[in-house]
Amino acid sequence: MRIVRGLLFVGLLMSAAPAANIRHIDLEGFQRVSVGAIRKDLPLKPGQPFAAEEVERAVDWLCALGLFVSVKAETRDSGQIVDVILSVVENPLVKTVRIEGNTHISSAALRPLLKTQPRQLLDRRLLSQDAVVIGQAYLADGLRVVVEAAFDPPPDKPDVPVQVIYRITELRLGEVRVEPLHYLRRDRLPELLVLQPGELVRDKELIAQQRRLAATGLFRSVSQPVTADPGPDGRLDVRYNVAEAEHPLLTAETLPLVEVNALCRYARFTAVDVAVELRDFEVYRSPAETEQALASATAAARASPNDAEALYQRFRWLHRAGQDAAPAARDCRRALAAAPATALTHLRGGQVLHYLGERQAAGSELEAATGDPATRVAAYAGLLDVRMADLHNRDEAALEKLRQAVLKGIDAVAAMPGNLTMEQLSEGFRFYYTALTISLLRLHVEAPLRLDGAGARRLMEGVYELSQRGLSAAEARHLGRMVTAAAFAAKAIGEEVCPPEVWTGFQQLLDAAGSKLLPRDLTGTDDPAAWFYVALNEVLRNDPAAARAAVLAGLQRQPDNERLLDVYLLTCVGQVSSEEHTIDLLRASIQALQRKLVDQSLPGWGPLLLLAKLNLALRDNLPARDTAGREEARQAAESAARNAVAADPSRVAGWWILGLAQMKGPNPGAARATYQKVVDLNPRYRECGYALALSTLAAGDTAGGLAAMKTLAGH
Repeated sequence: MRIVRGLLFVGLLMSAAPAANIRHIDLEGFQRVSVGAIRKDLPLKPGQPFAAEEVERAVDWLCALGLFVSVKAETRDSGQIVDVILSVVENPLVKTVRIEGNTHISSAALRPLLKTQPRQLLDRRLLSQDAVVIGQAYLADGLRVVVEAAFDPPPDKPDVPVQVIYRITELRLGEVRVEPLHYLRRDRLPELLVLQPGELVRDKELIAQQRRLAATGLFRSVSQPVTADPGPDGRLDVRYNVAEAEHPLLTAETLPLVEVNALCRYARFTAVDVAVELRDFEVYRSPAETEQALASATAAARASPNDAEALYQRFRWLHRAGQDAAPAARDCRRALAAAPATALTHLRGGQVLHYLGERQAAGSELEAATGDPATRVAAYAGLLDVRMADLHNRDEAALEKLRQAVLKGIDAVAAMPGNLTMEQLSEGFRFYYTALTISLLRLHVEAPLRLDGAGARRLMEGVYELSQRGLSAAEARHLGRMVTAAAFAAKAIGEEVCPPEVWTGFQQLLDAAGSKLLPRDLTGTDDPAAWFYVALNEVLRNDPAAARAAVLAGLQRQPDNERLLDVYLLTCVGQVSSEEHTIDLLRASIQALQRKLVDQSLPGWGPLLLLAKLNLALRDNLPARDTAGREEARQAAESAARNAVAADPSRVAGWWILGLAQMKGPNPGAARATYQKVVDLNPRYRECGYALALSTLAAGDTAGGLAAMKTLAGH
């Protein structure tokens, strides 16, 4: 609250001999204020050495009491002694107290709360306290005020009583702003506002407005109301800082509030997705090796039709070969039900039941398998998959089960015995990677992962142990890829979850993996992930140029490897020092790739798609004011994507990137047919449902677009 004081304090100090002591302190001008009380508390005493700053401090102390119109200090020195005279002019008496400007709380209700009363000496400190009390009375009703104290007449004559006037300005709403907006229509924004200019500012209504905005589904976040100092007229402007939703599920009520074409340009869709897959935690086998293993497992199952483990191995290899494994899973389940209960049969039962979609039963079986150290880590790895699938609307009970699986699983990894097999180490890495990626979902399971130092160290020890043995080239690459995958997850999460010492250990392992476990000579391997992990390892070792070289070498042998394309993009947009550097790097990469396409030194569908992605990235990184440059990059992306689609119309990724390029253009409705093609090729493509609904609206089919949005909202 602001207090208008209208008081003048004057301090006059004359010089004196520096070595003198104070003999007397005379107090003059005191009439109503007790001289005894002043002398007792005054921070200046007879007998102490004289110092000018001590006299100044005494003057400041008297002024701070708020009881005087003026305070003066004079000194008289006689050689080695000094007399100090402190003279004051007291404030006048208070004649009456008046309250103005209050409409919400009556003067009769406020007056008993005040400490300033008629016939008292005017006290500035009490004025400040009264202003606070008035403000608190209003705050109790959720209102805000500014209180100023005025006087009539001015309190500069001690013998003339004054009237104290508390002028209350009850704050009223000024402008209500919601910022920043990209696709919401400002002309329709008042339909979302319950606050009206001119109304009294009520805290509960400010919060109610915040909640109303959040409840529309049009915002990812809505801040607490932000207010500045009120204007001279008592008007208080209010601002809500918002982040619009990237994929708002529009309804008939909210659609009129949205500029659909602007939303198409604003909506974020995945164009770069550097992904580690769980199958990467299994030693790679070529298609021929997989078929051979499947044939052996099938023969063993036929020879022992009641052997649960033999049936499980057949199920496992059918699943790895990408074939329908459900009949084999059911055969295995029947055999397991008849087999003696062991930790291994519980583990196999949980794995089979989870595949069959029987999650509750799978969870029970896997929990039983955690009792044996031999199956504990694999059981917890399976439990993470089950618990994640069980999550519905972040139910707290399901979250707690997930937390417990993470916490206990980390302990199990840390306690893994020595002389690990490749399969045991792979299960440990699979659990660790899954646990880290779960934390990226922000499901409040970060705290247990702060304890993962011991688990990570055990995995690192396991890598060193196995690397000392005689490994095949495929096994060595497998160790390298597991280290790289776990390090990638740890790097993405950061020190908030992953302790610094863990990342330090991973950095050392990454260097070892890059030089020994992930050889650059990949002649003779058809492993589709081999070049991906070589390139990703270089990214994590902060060598983006080497990563790009690895990608291009990989594309020479595997021109349709989509994962390689995204690693290349990551080196252009994820590891550079500035926006200008990013743009320069993207342009240079586009030009180099275009030359390779022209001279056909890098043929195939993949390079065409990479060119489209690079141009889209360039479009997104150019400043918004460079509309011509952004549109040129978008058109180049659309052209390259069309070429990719023509080269291989069966690949979903080409159609998806073509749709993104169309969605960001002047006619986003054109993307509708493209996204329909994506759905036709892959009905479960995770982001396409929303993109298709939005492009349907942009094409002018309001009923169709809203129906699609409603379907998405029900899932």
